[in-house]
Amino acid sequence: MKPLDFYRLGIQSSASADTEAVQRTVVSRLYYGLHHEACCRFFRENPAARPLNRNRRHSDLTDRYRGLDAPAASEIAQLLVTLSILRSEADYQPPRRSASEIAHTRPKT
Repeated sequence: MKPLDFYRLGIQSSASADTEAVQRTVVSRLYYGLHHEACCRFFRENPAARPLNRNRRHSDLTDRYRGLDAPAASEIAQLLVTLSILRSEADYQPPRRSASEIAHTRPKT
């Protein structure tokens, strides 16, 4: 499965996320779809980059996007942070927002 397909599945599922279980699943699909796509793109565009730190792959990827000199990179980093927080909340806390609200989250830049 392509990472963006995972992300799109989260977007599509958000429209009918009528249970807590589905809402939590939507958040996870969105986060991991974006994370894997961002990782693939980073290494395609920076093939000589050192591998991500094994113990902190997710935050390391975000840090690398923050360090790039491109407007889209900053937006990707912010969206990774936002979705990471929402994914953690979805895994460990009762949902505070609907899946539809989360699916349409945009980075604050």
